[in-house]
Amino acid sequence: MRAPLELLNAHFDGERLSDQEARRLSAWVKETPENSRAVVELGMVHELTDSILSVPRLLDKLALTSDPALKRSIGASLDWVETRAETPNPAQRPARTWTAPLAVSGMLLAASLLVAVTALVWTSAGPGISDNESVLAVATAEPDAAALQPATAPVVATVLDSFDAMWDGPRVLTRGTTLLRGETINLTDGLLSVTTADGSDVVVQAPARLSFTESASIDLRSGRLTARIGDGDDQLVVTTPTARVIDLGTEFAVGVGESGETSVEVYEGEVELASLVGEEPGEPPVSRTLRAGRSGYVDADGRLRWTIETLPHTRGYVRPDEIADLREAKRGSRQAREQVCFYELQRIEGLLGFQGFDIPSAGGERCMAFAEPALRSDRDLRFERDLSVGCMSSSGSLRVEHTSPVFLTLDTSPESSLARAGLLTERGMVGRSDTELWLAWRTSASSPRRLGAYAGLSLMFGEDRRFNEPLFVGLIDSTDQLGVVANVGSRSIDRPIGVGASQVGTAPHLWVMRMVFGERSDKVSVWYDVAPGRLIEATPDAEVLNATLMFDRLRVGVGNDGGPWLLDDIVLATNPQAIVEANRLLDGE
Repeated sequence: MRAPLELLNAHFDGERLSDQEARRLSAWVKETPENSRAVVELGMVHELTDSILSVPRLLDKLALTSDPALKRSIGASLDWVETRAETPNPAQRPARTWTAPLAVSGMLLAASLLVAVTALVWTSAGPGISDNESVLAVATAEPDAAALQPATAPVVATVLDSFDAMWDGPRVLTRGTTLLRGETINLTDGLLSVTTADGSDVVVQAPARLSFTESASIDLRSGRLTARIGDGDDQLVVTTPTARVIDLGTEFAVGVGESGETSVEVYEGEVELASLVGEEPGEPPVSRTLRAGRSGYVDADGRLRWTIETLPHTRGYVRPDEIADLREAKRGSRQAREQVCFYELQRIEGLLGFQGFDIPSAGGERCMAFAEPALRSDRDLRFERDLSVGCMSSSGSLRVEHTSPVFLTLDTSPESSLARAGLLTERGMVGRSDTELWLAWRTSASSPRRLGAYAGLSLMFGEDRRFNEPLFVGLIDSTDQLGVVANVGSRSIDRPIGVGASQVGTAPHLWVMRMVFGERSDKVSVWYDVAPGRLIEATPDAEVLNATLMFDRLRVGVGNDGGPWLLDDIVLATNPQAIVEANRLLDGE
């Protein structure tokens, strides 16, 4: 059985104590003040010389923990390191009024805090966490407020990380920088991740101008931020030129436009959105409660819009849980880079859906607007090479063979992106009048000499092509032409695009389709192999003016005796610019 000092040394050396050892050591620390002092003294021996080097590790832990007490302890340690690292101007240096023993005592106290927090960080990843924490909780006294008080205004937040950040101001805001109460932050480019003294995580997106008036109060003059609230008692309040946002235990985002208008998105919990003026002169301000999945707006005149809108998705802003992926992507992690790419894809304005055929999940992950299961077929699904060479490195393409078609069912639930965009009819089908939808996808023929009787993508409202297929795009059945086929009642309307089967080859081809849904008929326009940058100005390769479209799924299939075709990167959007931006991102531009 090891003696208490042996256990303590092992603890500071990073060894994981057993539950029984941790309890014995905890009891020993509580016995006498001398034992508690031994924890501090041994901690200094082990860690004091490494205090500066431990700051990056503390920041990594600070970015991941949600424990507000641990955040405050780490923040206090960082404050001590920063204030001791600053060398004041000799002409302004105050006369020393303390004696050497008192100075050593103060350093010992602050160092013990850093030691304890560092040890807590590295002993909280597995079994025995509560016992190891109790050892340190007894040994670490509450630091003297005067010893930790900065020379200037109180510290209200700490910078966790920055990504391509540029700012206009007297101080460089790097990782570990403490932010003072009332200090203006003018971020001109990039991204800044901050944690407040109350344990809230805040992400600021440039361009932005703001200040932390208190640890739980932010004055946002312009720009965008997201906040995830810690477990403290204080509510976080964000004030803008036209509104006041009060958290009610939540994660939310606030954006301030060029004219001062304020938009709010709620991802979890609730917030109260209040205008700063009444509806009419002399009337009191008004407010609304916004719940998760909803957004609110106050115009430039300070008037609250009473219509609460449903969010198309929950990644309109960079959220705190993305910071770890951004950091790992910066360090070269392929998986993190792919996740960051998917977040960026979701933030494209007007993008509603995506299916990139993620191979590890068989198309079930990193997709949008498709119901579960993401892919359906009578045979096992097979995937091959990716038809785009951008950031989605684990995605591939779907291999479609003549023996069995594959169905991709759209998510048409009331909370789906298609429903939120107003595209669904009363029957829950895509095709509501006075709306439009853009659809893009890539194809490649594995065997150009065996293209099959037909090969392509269908819009469907059932499983049977004879009765439930209002539109087909691809190699037209029993012809040697690529084109569009609209099935209207008992007749079919064929529109070739001027590309024969002999021109298909094995190279990937990009298809783009625009559907405009009208009261009596629908219009379909199709582009083939158009450069994304020219999509908006390019003339369609084929058009159908009198189509009747209504669908809730996609079908991809190949006719008899055809070789395999590959399908990739299905994108659904409300506008052509979203199609352009998505394809550029997927191509790595």
